[in-house]
Amino acid sequence: MFLDMLERAGTHASVEWHNMDPLDPSWYTEAIGGASSFAGFPINPDTSLRVSTVFACNSLIAECIASMPCDLMRRTDDKGGKEKAKDHRWYRTIRRNPFQGMTSMDWYGDGQMNLGLRGNAMFHIEDDGVRHTSLRPLQPAFTNVEHLATGRKRFNYWNPDTGKDVTYQQDEVLHVRDLSLNGFSGNARATLAREAIAVAAAGEAFVGGFFKNDEPPPATSRPPETWTSRRVEGLGIFIRSRLPARPSRALA
Repeated sequence: MFLDMLERAGTHASVEWHNMDPLDPSWYTEAIGGASSFAGFPINPDTSLRVSTVFACNSLIAECIASMPCDLMRRTDDKGGKEKAKDHRWYRTIRRNPFQGMTSMDWYGDGQMNLGLRGNAMFHIEDDGVRHTSLRPLQPAFTNVEHLATGRKRFNYWNPDTGKDVTYQQDEVLHVRDLSLNGFSGNARATLAREAIAVAAAGEAFVGGFFKNDEPPPATSRPPETWTSRRVEGLGIFIRSRLPARPSRALA
């Protein structure tokens, strides 16, 4: 199926977009910082990376996937036999250099990061039918997947390098998607789990702001009524001497 898709890659389709709803939230959610949350922190795939746990988990998966070899295989019989298709013109592209502007590890890692955060990894299939083969990464944030009446997909893409709109037909794009509710586009896990991520982000922001404002831990103490004022003052000096140092005020 993968090879069939690569072989069918043809010329670009018309750049005219049809049946696009201007009120579709996918067009402006990213621009306003992401989907809202109960914690008050808008979360999108980019802002979710500020939460250390999200970044650590996604980077670990991406680096593991990128470090694994990817070979183009050919079936040799109907009993599960297979071999490396080294004589196929797409073999070197898939195995060594999917895209000229990136290393193989960067290409696979970038694709997995988009897949894990945005639910979609997309690549434009470039094939001149002779020698040149390449899989150019498309940014999912700038791509809208359209479901046509024929049952096929159409990809409406805004190219950030040229600032122009272009439309690709289904056979021109290698689309790897995460869990899907409509069968055409994957769901962004960072958006689906935004409430939990927003709570973590709010907690980190609160703690960061606490230390930024140089606030000491709140503490109250009520000494016995029989204590003299001098003894109470001595207790206060003792407690303050045990509090953490305040670097910003010390430097001032």
